[in-house]
Amino acid sequence: PRDCAQATGGDYFIRQRTYPAAGSYPLVFGRGPIGPTLTADDPARPPAHRENNVMSVAVLMYADADSWHGGPTATSFADYPYATGSTTLTRTDGTVVGSIDRSGYGSFKVSAESTRYVLTTESTRTAPWSGQSSRQRIQWSFTSAHEPGQAALPLLAVRYDLALDSLNRAPAGTSFPLALSVEQSGSTTPPAIRLVTLAASADDGKSWRNLTVTRTGNRWTTTLPATIARGYVSLRATAVDLDGNRVEQTVIRAYALAP
Repeated sequence: PRDCAQATGGDYFIRQRTYPAAGSYPLVFGRGPIGPTLTADDPARPPAHRENNVMSVAVLMYADADSWHGGPTATSFADYPYATGSTTLTRTDGTVVGSIDRSGYGSFKVSAESTRYVLTTESTRTAPWSGQSSRQRIQWSFTSAHEPGQAALPLLAVRYDLALDSLNRAPAGTSFPLALSVEQSGSTTPPAIRLVTLAASADDGKSWRNLTVTRTGNRWTTTLPATIARGYVSLRATAVDLDGNRVEQTVIRAYALAP
């Protein structure tokens, strides 16, 4: 394993998979960067949804890079091991709807009319087996109105794909390719995205360097410059879909650099 949880409550779930024939198939857990995912082990219950006038959020904050397994299930009553955080829902006028001392989790009673909301979650991780994904901050902006029954909230999440080594490290002092994609709560197909931006930091988010991303279908690629050549790399991404739903997602120490 690369960066698997090693404490009660941090087990990884695996969704059902179909293989072409009997045989041995490798399963890699903990492949970085470790961060949020909006896929669900129960497709009928999206991790972010609204039922009548109640919004419920149970986002897996420490999933690995494979879309079919993640951190503790959405029904977990405790936060991820060695993680503390908060989740706050506000209206765009600054009015606080509600807040809870849990990362990626909350239930909020809202008004029936169509309203623009901002949902912010922060998490600090102090896992003794890893210094990666030490802090996260995710802010979603979206519009929601009364739903007769359950409907997914249009939250977005950026997912990374990097050829890291077994310790989730990239080679230091050389350029390094990075790919990303975007997923949406309640959807099994890629959302229609109109904008993606990406920045990297070599000083735990004190300063950022904007990167140029190139789109090919539902993936965006870039090359991390060789000038980032020590310690850890932090990533900050923004994605906006055609309906104006937006996420700004920051992962401090997303992966390490090998000496």
